[in-house]
Amino acid sequence: MRTMLLLCPIFILMAGSRGAKDGNAVNDACDFSLQGSNVKATVTQPEGFDSLGYVVEQPDSPLELLSVDLSGMKISTSSDRYESSDCARIKVRNRSDRAVRRFELSLEFNAGGGFGTNRPSSLSGGQTADIDVCNTGGSGRPIPAPFHLLVSVARVEFAGCVYRPSMRIPDTLAVQSPW
Repeated sequence: MRTMLLLCPIFILMAGSRGAKDGNAVNDACDFSLQGSNVKATVTQPEGFDSLGYVVEQPDSPLELLSVDLSGMKISTSSDRYESSDCARIKVRNRSDRAVRRFELSLEFNAGGGFGTNRPSSLSGGQTADIDVCNTGGSGRPIPAPFHLLVSVARVEFAGCVYRPSMRIPDTLAVQSPW
């Protein structure tokens, strides 16, 4: 019994030490480490909107959104529907220590509907890229106030592994999630 009590703190310390590699976050399943700290993305809003674009917090994502430019988008809303078209430009950075083979970005309206892109672009660790995400036109049901377009990383593919980052979305955005 004494031996068990003496070994318990050692097991706790051993369990607590897993998941750290050189002081950075590690994902064991896909075997990548995150380099540097997450930065808050800058968002350029489309004309007529003060706070349409919202970059979803994803601290575990190997792909970081550095900036989101929605100024080229055309969005109109009415009491019974919304319509959107044109492109957004998103600057991304691979903040992992592994090469990203493919990634998917998502732009979703808080009441459902949206668009995205699936890029077979290879990005090595630390590399950045400007990605155009285009919507040829779409419409949907009424959007509750406040009206938001949530921008996020939907998935990241490494050689031999696909990773889906977590999403932290505040209740104040009134998201009607399909999940």
